Formats: sequence, C-alpha cells, structure tokens
Amino acid sequence: MVVVAGPKEKSVRAFLSRIDGQEIELVRENDAREFTLVDSDGGGEWNFKGCAIAGPRVGKCLPELPAIKDYWFDWRNYHADTTVYRH
Repeated sequence: MVVVAGPKEKSVRAFLSRIDGQEIELVRENDAREFTLVDSDGGGEWNFKGCAIAGPRVGKCLPELPAIKDYWFDWRNYHADTTVYRH
C-alpha cells in the first residue's frame, strides 16, 4: 500500500502498490514541478491519480483504496466511541 499527500498537501490518496500481480515501490520525486511518483523497478512515472504517465506501464492505474484526510475533532464527532490511548 502507498499513501500520498497531494501537491499542496491538502488531499490524500491511497493505492494498492501492486499492478499486474507484481508489487512495486513508489517514491515521491521531490524536485518535480508537478506531483510525481517514480517506481523503483522500471523508472516509470505516476501521477496523483495513481496512473502511469511515463515508462513501461503507461496507461495503467493502481487500484485506489478508500482514504480520507480529516481533523481529529471531525473524526470524534462521527465516531464518539473512539478510544484514545494515553501514555
């Protein structure tokens, strides 16, 4: 699984990091003008939608997983039975 924050770090997406039955490792390219992930095995580039935009897997997309970025107080409002661990 890979979880990424968007270009302005205001949104989050999660993907299963497996395509065509093969697990891939994705890393964020820090010097890119746009949001870009690079896979470690083929040098492919991936966008924030989880789709390959360059390399041998162009046009293929990673399966998206449900994810949400939220504030604690919002979570607590909808999940009042949440337990908080205190050390």
